[in-house]
Amino acid sequence: MPYSDPEQRRAYGRAWMKRNPEKAREAMRRWRERHPEAHRAENAAYYARHTEQLKRRIWDYHRANPAIVRAKSQKHRALRLAAEGSFTPGEWQELVNSYDGRCAYCGKAAKVEPDHRVALSRGGSNRIENILPACRRCNARKHRMSEAEFRARLAAERKQKPRYNRPSRLGSSVVEQRTHKPPVPGSSPGPATVVNDSIDPRDRPRVRA
Repeated sequence: MPYSDPEQRRAYGRAWMKRNPEKAREAMRRWRERHPEAHRAENAAYYARHTEQLKRRIWDYHRANPAIVRAKSQKHRALRLAAEGSFTPGEWQELVNSYDGRCAYCGKAAKVEPDHRVALSRGGSNRIENILPACRRCNARKHRMSEAEFRARLAAERKQKPRYNRPSRLGSSVVEQRTHKPPVPGSSPGPATVVNDSIDPRDRPRVRA
């Protein structure tokens, strides 16, 4: 070392790293491999000293680079599940653009996230060919279903969806359509009898004794 003073040594080291960035990165990589515990302790101490600053920096980066964050998140998840393949932020953005930023299942223009046609937990890959953009609701509802299974479920739900008649209008007030059953002579009105108070009493059906 050319200097015995610690501050001068640090200044010299920083200047050397600026002049030799490739050599500095390689030296740091070797040091991290040889001293993993010391490296983790150093990172933890640095984070403790600059917690708020680092949180803000990470938050700003996530907001500015959503495609990169999603790709990295899916890559880590695939590694945990030992899934094959990966996709780049550019491939993900190109896929989203091909669907005009809409969900591939419901077609709504919403914030989309990567969904696997065949779930990773069922042996699907993490390649872009197995990815579709999906809104949060569709992605959560699909869960472990395959693309074909989920689309079949959506089609069945559309067929079973009930159709409601529009309410009729009487003047400026909306009158709900209800069935009026006249009471049987000599009996008290039961719970099934519904009377609409907004109808003129003269228009109500009359019951002969």
